[in-house]
Amino acid sequence: MQPRLTMENCGDKIDAFLSRTCYLNGGYDNREGMLKLSALMEHIEGGFEANRIFSLSVPQEALLDVASTLAICAQTQKGWNRIIIEKPFGFDALSSHWLTKALLSKFQVKQLYRIDHLLGRNLIENLTVLSLTPTYFAAVLYIDNARWDGVPFLIKAGMGLIKHSLPGLGLQLDASELNLLYKDKYNAEVPDSYEHLLLDVIDGDNHLFMRSDELTAAWNILNPVLQEIDKNNIAPELYELGGRGPVGAYYLWAKHGVQWTED
Repeated sequence: MQPRLTMENCGDKIDAFLSRTCYLNGGYDNREGMLKLSALMEHIEGGFEANRIFSLSVPQEALLDVASTLAICAQTQKGWNRIIIEKPFGFDALSSHWLTKALLSKFQVKQLYRIDHLLGRNLIENLTVLSLTPTYFAAVLYIDNARWDGVPFLIKAGMGLIKHSLPGLGLQLDASELNLLYKDKYNAEVPDSYEHLLLDVIDGDNHLFMRSDELTAAWNILNPVLQEIDKNNIAPELYELGGRGPVGAYYLWAKHGVQWTED
């Protein structure tokens, strides 16, 4: 913890935090260990109504064992129980589906919080602007209904490109120098993304957490892509940092008679 203790009065705060922290050793699917955990929490709660949050930062292959044992042995009957699940949420569409189905057999939808710390960042909408790592995605997608039948939707997103976004209602690209440090301007500590998300769990606010239907929709798009990559051993097309993206994207646009105005 020491390298991260940068906020004011961190020493006192960490001492107060550790004084309220207990450690209990137990296996992933150890029913006896989970019962001991529940008994310890009941002792701390002192018979009063209390709520419990369980953060399951465990290997993916152990998640269901832990969740199943927890559901049976450690949930409080005198308040609410909320379960935080870390990425990955499955390895493909099928594993994600069975994982969700298994979890919903043990918990209610409102109890599950699939956490992704990136979604808790205040600057999430500007991540592609701030990042310098070359990462590029281009695709032509179709909506399977009568209204949009045969209409291509061209999507591209890239990092480390030659242009950056400008503030405003439109989508204009240019380079700009911004300097906004909340700590200097407002003389206040800004919580990191995990702190923000953990507070949301306490408040029961799940708008920054992945729902089951969102997860299914994401896998429905990505799963065919991943299968095609594995099947044909497709290698990512490289492009230069600060350039306009991979050449293959231009052939994709040309195939559909499209030229981007900024290109």
